[in-house]
Amino acid sequence: MAERAGAGADSDVTCSNGQGACCVFDVDGVFRLGHLSVPGATGALASLREAGVPHVFLTNTSASPQASSQELAHALDGTYVDPADIIVSHSPFQDLLSPFRVSERPILVVGIDNVSAGDVETLYHIPHAVSTDDVYRCLPASCVPALAGIHSPANDEGVMRDAHAQFAAVAVMADSNNLTRDMQLVLDALRFDGHCHPDDIRQFLDNGGDDRRQHIPIFFANPDMVYGAAHPAPRLTQGCFRLMLESMFKALTGQALDVVQAGKPSAISYEYAAGLLRDKGGAGSVFMVGDNPASDIRGANRVGWTSCLVRTGIGARVDTETLPEEDRPAMVFPTVVEAIAHIVKVHTGKV
Repeated sequence: MAERAGAGADSDVTCSNGQGACCVFDVDGVFRLGHLSVPGATGALASLREAGVPHVFLTNTSASPQASSQELAHALDGTYVDPADIIVSHSPFQDLLSPFRVSERPILVVGIDNVSAGDVETLYHIPHAVSTDDVYRCLPASCVPALAGIHSPANDEGVMRDAHAQFAAVAVMADSNNLTRDMQLVLDALRFDGHCHPDDIRQFLDNGGDDRRQHIPIFFANPDMVYGAAHPAPRLTQGCFRLMLESMFKALTGQALDVVQAGKPSAISYEYAAGLLRDKGGAGSVFMVGDNPASDIRGANRVGWTSCLVRTGIGARVDTETLPEEDRPAMVFPTVVEAIAHIVKVHTGKV
């Protein structure tokens, strides 16, 4: 697996020197479990705000910040959370995909069935987006016959306008709605220089095109394999699609797939969060509170933040003694309530 996180070791993920504390919170498994709030979380967040502790939310959800704000408010008894304070997995796409704004070639996007191209541009910062569902409805012969007739209703934009479109990149925004369909179309675009139309692929091969290498970049928003919900066991999520795609690409080409990864634990997402904290006047120690050792804790440890694991969500059944060194938390708390109580004490100089 080859991975480029989008930010190097020199990334500035600290806050200015000084006393006090600021913090970054995961959402799922920390403040809520499914649609239910963690007991006491609403009051704890209120105490954090009352103490004036700068904070933001860093989540690997694929929803927009606006939708994430509404979902979090619903779980926290109506407590308002500013969408500007929520960093989702694809927030860095605004910068990562900006070079493609000047290109006329579209971007093939996984996980946006039933979302109009206009909304994808506005909410997700992806220019010239075409969903895999639109490609399939335009080119049903591109996928196995068993998929015939299995697709989402047409969105406001209809199917893609140019059946011979040559994609400039692939962006995996959210969980695939149809693994077989999306796997086939993404592999075609990667191996055949952005082409999905059978005639264009035939011409590519007839002209001696190399189908055993990667021709266009692919961006992933969320690397998580699992996430914590109301179910007693962690649930599968977007990282599974990446794992399957990497395996298939390796089997077909003999090469490792070169991936540009956003989302935790990639440094680019922590850099993005640190920028927001600095804008809020954050100074002193930075605490990262999360439930996923391989995501929240690993990312925080890599950038030198104080990593705090909570025993809710995925963290409920984690044996910290057996974790790899980079996934071991600096501190462990029963819930976010106790974590916030400690952070407030640090911020107010009572620790």
